[in-house]
Amino acid sequence: MSEPAAAPKPPKKGNRRAWVILAVWAFGVVVSLVVLLVWPYWMSAYDETHRRTISCSVSSTEVYAGSTVSRTGSGAPFSYVKVETRDCGVFILQGVRKSSQERVARDLSGGGTFQFSVGASSWWFRDELQVINRYPTAFEYK
Repeated sequence: MSEPAAAPKPPKKGNRRAWVILAVWAFGVVVSLVVLLVWPYWMSAYDETHRRTISCSVSSTEVYAGSTVSRTGSGAPFSYVKVETRDCGVFILQGVRKSSQERVARDLSGGGTFQFSVGASSWWFRDELQVINRYPTAFEYK
């Protein structure tokens, strides 16, 4: 008589567990990269083409100006007005030239209700943006 064939061995649980851990880790890395690299770009692009008009009572303004500088010495100047309101929270008025920042801040801080054109995505995610100390973007006011 011949000997019976040996039954196949089941896979080791340690290998399967390692693959699951690796898959979860890789998924976490991919999601993190998308959130950190793609989402801000997508929000900016969406905000440029999708605007929403809101009416807000301004309580105070602050002027900010400066420039970004990289290790290679290149950079870009920026200027904006931070607007605090009673009913809409805080947002950043971008596209204000440095030469007219003081005038815009003075006009807005005089009080009253103004209409602002804000980016739709940054407005929708305003609570989430505040967690990372960012504010919705406004482009115009009336």
